[in-house]
Amino acid sequence: MAREGKLVNVDVGTLSCEECPVSYITPRSRWLVQILLENKMHSDAAGACLFGPDTTLWPQWWATAVATVQAQSLIVDSVCGTR
Repeated sequence: MAREGKLVNVDVGTLSCEECPVSYITPRSRWLVQILLENKMHSDAAGACLFGPDTTLWPQWWATAVATVQAQSLIVDSVCGTR
């Protein structure tokens, strides 16, 4: 990923970056987090999913977002000892 002509190494597996993480907060990332949270509320309340239960029909950007959030959640849970 390039930011202002500088190569930035971002390892999603450990969620590390070489610059202030605040620089990654954009209107699009806020939007994505918002719909991920809304989807979780719908799923918890009614078992519903924004793009349906068949993950093969999900848009790629959504599948990537869900997988990334789930992977990070598992890492945080294992570090914090909540699982």
